[in-house]
Amino acid sequence: FIDEIETIQSIVSNLRSNGISVSLDDFGKGYSSLHYMQKIQFDELKIDKSFLDDIATSDRNFLLLESICHLADSLGLKTIAEGIEREEQIQSLKKTSCHIVQGYLYSKPKILFE
Repeated sequence: FIDEIETIQSIVSNLRSNGISVSLDDFGKGYSSLHYMQKIQFDELKIDKSFLDDIATSDRNFLLLESICHLADSLGLKTIAEGIEREEQIQSLKKTSCHIVQGYLYSKPKILFE
């Protein structure tokens, strides 16, 4: 799909016009980049776990996460922090504009079908 940006824009637009929220997953890693935020209108930005692992102990990592949340906020996107495993991560996130958290601290993934 990377080479089909116009097709993706159309699909995302159709989904959103039907009331379906669209998230950019794993933001900050691999193909989830600022380029796609520029080209496609998402509703949510899911911040990759790798940005959250050391936010309580690394000022640099915290500032990077805070900047990502501010950028998303400025664009009208909700932010979702993935991979929350420790309470100190929550305490750090409370200092940002992050909206939603998910991870093992709250619940293990559930198997729906086997």
